[in-house]
Amino acid sequence: MTKSSRKEAIEGYLFLLPNFVLFMIFFAVPLIRPLYYSFTDFNLFTDPNFVGLDNYVKALGFSFTDGRLIPNDATFWIALGNTVLYAVGVLAFSVIPAFLLAWMLNSRLRRMTIFRALIYIPVVASIVGSALVWAWIFQGQSGVLNTVITAVVDGLNKLIFTGIGSPITDPNIQWLLSSDTALLSLIIMTSWATIGYNMVVFPGSPAGNSHPPL
Repeated sequence: MTKSSRKEAIEGYLFLLPNFVLFMIFFAVPLIRPLYYSFTDFNLFTDPNFVGLDNYVKALGFSFTDGRLIPNDATFWIALGNTVLYAVGVLAFSVIPAFLLAWMLNSRLRRMTIFRALIYIPVVASIVGSALVWAWIFQGQSGVLNTVITAVVDGLNKLIFTGIGSPITDPNIQWLLSSDTALLSLIIMTSWATIGYNMVVFPGSPAGNSHPPL
């Protein structure tokens, strides 16, 4: 290796060093430590005591009681099921719409770049700001979504259902507080934030346009 190439390699590694350090501090170490703690008996107040696979046996194991197969840790399986539903839901609500948007926004209509930018904004928006906005939308008493639903229900009652003696009851859905809707609310929020990125990933429309979607 020549002196100039060695200098160029050192400069390249120096440019990579800040990213590597931040990766180790904020991603690698926080990921490895919980993995280590999963093999210990650790409750934040005592020193970790290595127990091997006991924690995994307790979480994943089953026992027979009264002729029924009962999980040792039912909460773990509920959490695992919710995680799977969340992953599948986000995949369906973010990838499929992103493909359709990439196909539509790949046209050569005027001002199409404005629509592309608007759809991509959630990707670069602040996570905290987006969470606050969606909390306001999903708020149970005076949230935007429930306000719209109430207005639609009142309108239908005045126009149709009150006259026939069967008015619709306002559901007043507790989007983030009810176990029936909390997971769906999180899926919608995450999908909204990732559709723009997935849209950019798709190379072009099925029609075979040669120009990129953005």
